[in-house]
Amino acid sequence: MAFQFAHIETYSRKGNAKGGGSVSWILGEARRDEGACPHVFRPGEPKQIYGCSLLELEKLHDELCVSVRYEITGGKSRAIRQDQHTLFTVVCSYPVRMNEVRGNPNEERHLQEWQNRNVAWLQAEYGDDLKCIVLHDDEEFPHIHAYVLPDDLRCRNLHVGVAAKEAIMKAGPEDGEDSKAHNKRGDIAYRAAMSAWQDRYFDQVGLPSGLTRFGPGKRRLSRDAWKAEQAAVKSVQTALEQVRGLDAKRAAYVAKVKADGASYIEKTRSSAQAEAEKLKADALAKADVEIRKVRSFANWIRSFWDSLRISSIRKSIWNEVQPIIDHERKRVTEVENRLRIESSRRVAAETRLSNVHQSIHTLTTERNKLRRQRDQLLHSVGEPVEPGGPKFR
Repeated sequence: MAFQFAHIETYSRKGNAKGGGSVSWILGEARRDEGACPHVFRPGEPKQIYGCSLLELEKLHDELCVSVRYEITGGKSRAIRQDQHTLFTVVCSYPVRMNEVRGNPNEERHLQEWQNRNVAWLQAEYGDDLKCIVLHDDEEFPHIHAYVLPDDLRCRNLHVGVAAKEAIMKAGPEDGEDSKAHNKRGDIAYRAAMSAWQDRYFDQVGLPSGLTRFGPGKRRLSRDAWKAEQAAVKSVQTALEQVRGLDAKRAAYVAKVKADGASYIEKTRSSAQAEAEKLKADALAKADVEIRKVRSFANWIRSFWDSLRISSIRKSIWNEVQPIIDHERKRVTEVENRLRIESSRRVAAETRLSNVHQSIHTLTTERNKLRRQRDQLLHSVGEPVEPGGPKFR
């Protein structure tokens, strides 16, 4: 593996003196329009990996160039000049030849991961102004082109180096500073801003992809030193991949624990509800049987008593029947007592059901507590937590 390559460029509609380098020219080259890319032996269709298509991008750019106007003194406004830079681009190259990538699953995976990291980094850098990203794999080395289009079309403001130098120049020279020294200080600010931009790219894309920040020639490294640095970066890449693998396993384990917990809670709830319903049904059935028995006996007593009232021997019979009635009254009392007992059992069953619901609530609270402890642990080691499980960054 080699070192990273990321480059910024801005373009105007007018282009350079030779007619090249214009917005339409650069987008035609990116689309692989006929005659627009003579440097490519066999032009292939670019792969859109983010945002709108290149045709849609050019249409949006041209519409903004017509609609956007800038206020000037006197309350007037003016249109955008033809030589104003209105398209901001970033080019990032992957330092493995396409003939080494194709047909090699491991290299294809590394290229895809590098591509994904670029998209995430560009989104973080340019937000909604990032409109389109395409991949070219028809040249010796695969590379991506990102296109940024701010609403006001002041694209040079997005160039961190240009913006840093312009801030120094607009502030004016310091005391005792001539124009040459002033311009030199602006150049230093330009290089510092661009170096910081490259550092951010290295942190989020280069290092995780196994690329070095600088090549050997810039620092005059010996071959052994360069090989040692490449090996060190490769070790970091391998370690990061292992961490991501462990992170995926941890996320899978957390998901399994959550699923098992949810299943246990559901089974407990269903079992408790079934038991409570059965106890309640049994109690009601027993009570209904006893009530029917009591009602049947009461009807018999009423009928018997009515017949006694019209009998001349009611008194003597009453004396004989009274013990039976007393006995049955006692039996009725016993039935009522049993009904009260069954009612108490039903209340107990409902209480047990309520306790089960409370246990389920407690389990849910404990589960949420464990989640918070997990999130605090991840936060303490500097790892953000994302929906669906913790992810490595």
